[in-house]
Amino acid sequence: MGNTCDLKKEGHMSRHLDNLKRLWKKLQARYGSDDPLVLEVQREIEVIEARTKQGSVPYGEFIRSQTDIRLERRMGGRLTA
Repeated sequence: MGNTCDLKKEGHMSRHLDNLKRLWKKLQARYGSDDPLVLEVQREIEVIEARTKQGSVPYGEFIRSQTDIRLERRMGGRLTA
C-alpha cells in the first residue's frame, strides 16, 4: 500500500464525505449559501470528490487536512494556511 491508502475502498472517505455534505446542508440552511464557513465546507467537499475520482488519497494528506479542520474549529476559524 505504501504511502497511499485507498480510503474510498475502505469506506472512510465515503463516510467523511457524507458527513461533510450533511454539515454543509445544515450550515447552508442556517447561515445561507454565501456564508464563508458554508463556502469553505463546499470547497472541501469539492476537493475530496476530485481526489476520490482519482482512486486514492495520500493518507498523510488526509490526516493533515482533518487536523487543520479540528484546529481551526478550536481557534474559532482563525487558522490560516
